[in-house]
Amino acid sequence: MSDNMTADVAEANGDAVLLDYAGSLWVAQDNGDWAYVTDGSRLSWDVRDRLPVEYEPYRALDTAA
Repeated sequence: MSDNMTADVAEANGDAVLLDYAGSLWVAQDNGDWAYVTDGSRLSWDVRDRLPVEYEPYRALDTAA
């Protein structure tokens, strides 16, 4: 089985931190929204209620990461 997931599968999987195809980290917030980590190591103001499909595939990070 591949570690690559569509946005829908990644959301349903329940992982709180995901990596997109370009290497951006997406973080699930307590309210269910998603934000990505910026170059300044902060969460973006561009919060999404769903993971964007244009950044598929997503990959979950392991616990050590």
